[in-house]
Amino acid sequence: MTRPPEGLFDRLREILPGFTLLDEGVTVGGDLAAQVRVDWVGRTAEGELAAIRHIPAADAQTLTELLDLLALLRSHGSLLARHVGGGNPSRPPKVVLIVDALDEQAARRLSVLEGDDLRVLEVRAIQSRRRSCTYLVPRLSGGTPLPTQAIEERLSELDLVLRRRVDALSDRLRRVDEELTVAALEEGLEWRWRGRPICSVSLGDGTPEVTVAGRETRGLGDDDSIEGILDLAIARWLEVSEESEGLDETARMPRPLQPPRAPRD
Repeated sequence: MTRPPEGLFDRLREILPGFTLLDEGVTVGGDLAAQVRVDWVGRTAEGELAAIRHIPAADAQTLTELLDLLALLRSHGSLLARHVGGGNPSRPPKVVLIVDALDEQAARRLSVLEGDDLRVLEVRAIQSRRRSCTYLVPRLSGGTPLPTQAIEERLSELDLVLRRRVDALSDRLRRVDEELTVAALEEGLEWRWRGRPICSVSLGDGTPEVTVAGRETRGLGDDDSIEGILDLAIARWLEVSEESEGLDETARMPRPLQPPRAPRD
């Protein structure tokens, strides 16, 4: 079983709010040929199961195992929910693939599998004299964004008062950074910055709820609630943008030269 890097689950909760570990070292499948190992299984705040696999690199064998895992969980996900004693048996578990190093060719292959039940995260680390931190950077969007027309369709389902509040929140977020984009997902809208989730709003029955990644969920019940949600969203945006700048600086650092080897006798 893979040992989780220090702080991994804390970073995972930024992407899967409320993540709680339920089990580890789980093998999914029936006959030996179809068995796939899962490092950790957890539950999100929404009651959704997440099956997590941590690998050093996405090679051909790993991609084949990922296909098997997706197929097994899409057809028999309720069995995993029963086994770990949590999650919603009516919804297939989300597969989270954590990769230490993901090259562009592997990312392109994984993009074919992209859907609401697959997230691909790459491990990045920043080290300094003061501290060392591990971060998870989404390499796929985590759910195929629907076109602009679908965003309008989502909003048209709201009454005029709630539509005005969601529009006001979206307009304020656009002013924060032009790279903040909105995508329509199956259950609502999500705002992202360079692919990383900032906040999302559920547009189901009742009052819309806004979840700020890595923080908390608040109802969009009145105009005053927009300010509090915006403060949390800006704090989240500042956090991920500062992390991104640190990663960019790390990538630009020259690698230390290797000392010359002593000649062999």
